[in-house]
Amino acid sequence: MSDAVNGDVEQLSKALLEGNRVTAWTLLRRYANDIGDSLGVYDYLTQTMRWIGQLWMENEITVADEHLATGICDYILSQYAYYHLADNRYAHQTVRNQRAMFFCVEGESHYLGLKMVRLLFQEAGYETVFLGTQIPLAETIEYAKQFQPSIIGISASMSYHLPSVVKAVEAFHSLKTLEKFKIIVGGRLIQQIADDVSRFSHCLLFHNLKEVQHWLENDANSSLRPRLG
Repeated sequence: MSDAVNGDVEQLSKALLEGNRVTAWTLLRRYANDIGDSLGVYDYLTQTMRWIGQLWMENEITVADEHLATGICDYILSQYAYYHLADNRYAHQTVRNQRAMFFCVEGESHYLGLKMVRLLFQEAGYETVFLGTQIPLAETIEYAKQFQPSIIGISASMSYHLPSVVKAVEAFHSLKTLEKFKIIVGGRLIQQIADDVSRFSHCLLFHNLKEVQHWLENDANSSLRPRLG
């Protein structure tokens, strides 16, 4: 049996697993009003989805239940982003004059965490695109050549997709058609490939959203890199 979770996570988990969009959105909006910042909201959603993932691992819910919850979570995340950014001074301008693109490696279906990273960049004033999942690396590279991002974000949550992350980093590193850019790699398993990708000077590793937010606030325009420990 899974360990106990706090009441907010339990309530939202129940709404997501029941497919109740109205209740889920009401809970998230109330939490957002109380917490007051995006990072706290995204952490709330992350904790909730991890709890649901734990329930699935312990056979307390089915794959169908987990997929339903993911879909509803994506919906309320998009709702939050729309209303929050509409009130944000960066909603109609890209103050940094920089672009950022994000994608999951081919075969990776878990995308919510990277979508939250994209929203943090958008809130920080970047022009952003989220390419999602199931896009072949070659096509992602072609898109990057046209879009010319200064940030390329890559994510994988399953260990068997980590070699694809390394392959993507190497492929972008070899490009001559992009201007100066950085690659950010995120996820709970990134320490397993730290030695493989950190040898590239333009590659940054982030373990969680808090590290991303800290970098955006302090180091985004410098050569500082987050600690790997």
